[in-house]
Amino acid sequence: MTARPSLRVVLLVPVLATLLAGFAALAVFVDRIEWRNRLADVDAELVRAELTLLQTPPGRGDDPGGPRAGLPDDATLVALGVEPPLRLRVDPSGRVVPLSDDISRLPPDRIAALIAEVDPGTSRSSTVGELRVRVTSGTDGVTITGLSLVTVREGMADFRRALILGAVAIAAVVATVTTIATTLITRPVARLAATAGRIADGDLTTEIHVGAGAAEIGDLGDDLGRMVARLTDMIERSELAAADAEAARDEVRRVLADLSHEIRTPLTALKGYSDLHRAGMLDDDQRGRAMDRIGAESERLARLAADMLELARTGRSEADFAAMDVGRVVDAVADDLRAAHPERPITAVVASALPETRGDVDRFHQAVLNLGANACVHTDADVPVELRARRDGDELVVAVVDHGRGLPAEGRAALFDAFARPEASRARSRGGGAGLGLAVAKAVAELHRGGVRALDTPGGGATFEIRMPVVPPV
Repeated sequence: MTARPSLRVVLLVPVLATLLAGFAALAVFVDRIEWRNRLADVDAELVRAELTLLQTPPGRGDDPGGPRAGLPDDATLVALGVEPPLRLRVDPSGRVVPLSDDISRLPPDRIAALIAEVDPGTSRSSTVGELRVRVTSGTDGVTITGLSLVTVREGMADFRRALILGAVAIAAVVATVTTIATTLITRPVARLAATAGRIADGDLTTEIHVGAGAAEIGDLGDDLGRMVARLTDMIERSELAAADAEAARDEVRRVLADLSHEIRTPLTALKGYSDLHRAGMLDDDQRGRAMDRIGAESERLARLAADMLELARTGRSEADFAAMDVGRVVDAVADDLRAAHPERPITAVVASALPETRGDVDRFHQAVLNLGANACVHTDADVPVELRARRDGDELVVAVVDHGRGLPAEGRAALFDAFARPEASRARSRGGGAGLGLAVAKAVAELHRGGVRALDTPGGGATFEIRMPVVPPV
């Protein structure tokens, strides 16, 4: 991972860089102004020195009674620690007349260049090395006055050192103040960053503490808290979904295992009879019985497939709800059962004035038919089966009653589970289904916001009862 600077450095460096750049620009500007002011002061001194020189007639500069009387001479200035000005005059013939003790500081070639640069009747100031000179051209020749810039440059050096020391001091103060300010600003951010790091490592129980700070920091802490809450909720939902998915996979595996067991027996029988027939090992009588068995096992497979399809259909949330007459459904189921079991006494008892309700007619018909078929399969052929429909308060009750041997004591809790058959061996021998009929009835009853239960019939037998609320049709 690439190392990145801290927020304190990110804030501090631009502030210091901007400050130093601004101070450097200001220092250059002030330095130039100061240098010009000092040169102006020197030029003013040159003007005064030049006026003194111009008031001294040629050849009388040392006259005690001349215009310089009362002014300190060069020796006195040197004794006072002041470098005397350079004074000379160039007459019209080009002869240089020294008016001060030392004019060697101005080379002859430079004197000629200065004279060439000035126009007649004008004055001009310029810098020559460590000298500031003023050249004035008049009718009696050219006067040159110069003052040393050594003292001025030393003063400028001291001024620049003061600027540098001031810049350092200001930078130190600003750096200290900025460091304190950035520390106060970045401390809650760093605390939030550490909290976010622990959250990223998986510790979603980390307490988000912002403390006193700017409103933006508080908003950031609140947003982080909401994000953690949503993340926690999503993880919980994901875990629940994963648990539900695992349970669904377990259920699918169980259903497939039971289904494979149910399918294996008729398939084995079909293959055995087909192998015997192919080998020519069946006579006419045996061939007839084999065909009967093949037909019975084929019907069993068809019923198994139909039950599986119906279980899948009733597991969907969509349903075709419309006005439903429960009494008419019960009468239709009774007719179907009589056609399928003509030898069995089957009756339908429908109470008068049953109200209409909302429901899926086809699915409700299948649920009641499954209960009726279950009663016919698990009882002897001469046992009567009754279908009853009545109203009980705000509920409609449809019951399938038989007077057979009743329900076994064990396994009642799992009667309505898929593939549950308390008497599996007897059911197979009588051509029973795969144990899905009651599961389908339960799913349809729950689809109609009701339920199904198994009861003992008074005097012996079993009663399966569907209860659902009366919902007036729209």
